[in-house]
Amino acid sequence: MKNRNFLLVLSAFSGLIFYVSCSSGPKETNSSDSSKAVSMVETWSMKEYITGEVPPIDPEKVTLGATEFGKTCIACHKMDQKVIGPALKGVTSKRSANWIMNILLHNEEMVKNDPDAKALFEANNKTAMTTVGIDETKARAILDYLRSEDAK
Repeated sequence: MKNRNFLLVLSAFSGLIFYVSCSSGPKETNSSDSSKAVSMVETWSMKEYITGEVPPIDPEKVTLGATEFGKTCIACHKMDQKVIGPALKGVTSKRSANWIMNILLHNEEMVKNDPDAKALFEANNKTAMTTVGIDETKARAILDYLRSEDAK
């Protein structure tokens, strides 16, 4: 009986996490009215977070990244299977470190401006990725975690 109650609570919690973490898509911010201020999306360009060679994987960042991945990403992503979002095994060999950093930190702008991000958005039922609470430090840690998983 305790196991059944635990599973019910776990299911309800998982459903709540899913509901909060997934939205129907990016918000429109562009306007044809030229008297309005230019939006961030209209002036956005991919930021260079990592210049030169990608540094070696940092074990401390991997640990933090695994924790952050478990808090923020796991509801929609697994390494070896598509869930709500795509499977992430091999992502660091398919995408640059800067692309991954930008998708983590500027997802809405990437979906509007980057052809690969747009294609992923379309292929995943137009479900926007939430990155609430991810700052540059956490994004870099998630990147190192993904790199460490791909190195296995």
